[in-house]
Amino acid sequence: TVARAIHVEASPSYIAEASREAEQRGHTAALRFIEGDATELADAMPMADLATLDRVICCYPNWESLVTHSAAKARRYYGFSVPRDRWSVRLAVALQNLLRRVRGSTFKTYVHSLDAIDRKLADLGFRRGSVRNSFVWHAALYAREN
Repeated sequence: TVARAIHVEASPSYIAEASREAEQRGHTAALRFIEGDATELADAMPMADLATLDRVICCYPNWESLVTHSAAKARRYYGFSVPRDRWSVRLAVALQNLLRRVRGSTFKTYVHSLDAIDRKLADLGFRRGSVRNSFVWHAALYAREN
């Protein structure tokens, strides 16, 4: 059971939507929303038992910095979901990025190496536990080694 959570988000519109959802579910007292870049705010963030990055790493060009800063705040567990590192997903992401660029958007999605993320988390003291894959998505939970 989660008693309280901090949600760091760069998108004000996403925070607004997440706030509405939290209110509908009666969770506003347990949630705190912070707008900004997690790597820039990391030093001011408190420690947490669990840090999760659900479809976040794939939106960040410098994944190593993001993983390093966010994992430093996780006392026990670290979870994330990213697009799977396979040719079909890379092709789909490249086409999505092309379509966004044609439409004038600067947003870009990335498919980062799962092996590299795994090595980085191991270097930071985590071991991989549970893993789930769909055709497109990879979700993993890591535990900090004591």
